Amino acid sequence: MSDSIASILVGISPAPFPPSPLQLNTERTRLARTAMTFITVLATTLGDRFEPLVDPFLPVVLRLSSRANKVYVSTAAETLRAAIEACGAPSFIPTLVESIKSPSKSLRHAAMEGLLLELTWNSQVRLEPYADAMELAMREGVVDSTPVVRDLAKRMFERYKDVLPGRIDR
Repeated sequence: MSDSIASILVGISPAPFPPSPLQLNTERTRLARTAMTFITVLATTLGDRFEPLVDPFLPVVLRLSSRANKVYVSTAAETLRAAIEACGAPSFIPTLVESIKSPSKSLRHAAMEGLLLELTWNSQVRLEPYADAMELAMREGVVDSTPVVRDLAKRMFERYKDVLPGRIDR
């Protein structure tokens, strides 16, 4: 974790040790859930200022979506949703797109939901650099073996047409 991110966390956390990616990646459900709840509250409170904290935390939270434990999956989905709604987090799009290739159905589902949220909460200007990656995710999603992922890919395309209409002709 970089010094600037650590100083942000220490400055806003009353606890001497704010949550770290190691606490998120634990097998102890209570500890991981508490850390994810803290990140949810942090994202909601900071809004756009949460953007620098996306890279250290959200990839770990996304990986928790692939666990068999439904508590992990639902809490991780809630945390991802709150973070993306709070700051948009367009820099997280490549990580979401990479997760579409995972063998885990729940991870692919969480990644497609995240991409749909990215399209909903970001402007055209912020999404333009990631348009090719999102198109790749839609291509992968419409042929996915999971019906929910295919449905999300179709909904993503409908939203994509509204947000980036100039790219549809390609």
